[in-house]
Amino acid sequence: MNKKWFAAVAFTAPGSGLVTKKLELGSAGPLAFGPAGILFVGDSANASLIAIDTGDRAPNPGAGTIELKGLNQKMAAALGTTPDQIIVQDLAVNPVSRNIYFSVSRGTTPVILTLDVAGKLTELNLENISHSSVALP
Repeated sequence: MNKKWFAAVAFTAPGSGLVTKKLELGSAGPLAFGPAGILFVGDSANASLIAIDTGDRAPNPGAGTIELKGLNQKMAAALGTTPDQIIVQDLAVNPVSRNIYFSVSRGTTPVILTLDVAGKLTELNLENISHSSVALP
């Protein structure tokens, strides 16, 4: 079994070992979805894998094509900056809802953005979210 995914196995059920409090990311890199809306985020600055319960479990049967043209400008505007001040690290599509999650760096600040099937871009609020992390060797 791949070591990266072996660490993720511990986070398979919502509520298993997750705590609800402020999540402070050192960085936001690779993303992947597990079962039940659990988003895995690689945090290389803290050498950890983080499981976040996004609560995003509702199917969007009418989900169609999402327009990504000009997305960097929309992201920058949502984050109160300019496109040259952001770097998109990765993206993952929630297989149930079809919402797209982006790991973004705004300067040195890591951010997770969500683009829903209607085209609305929002920042994932990390102030009070269920999550857990495991340190990677």
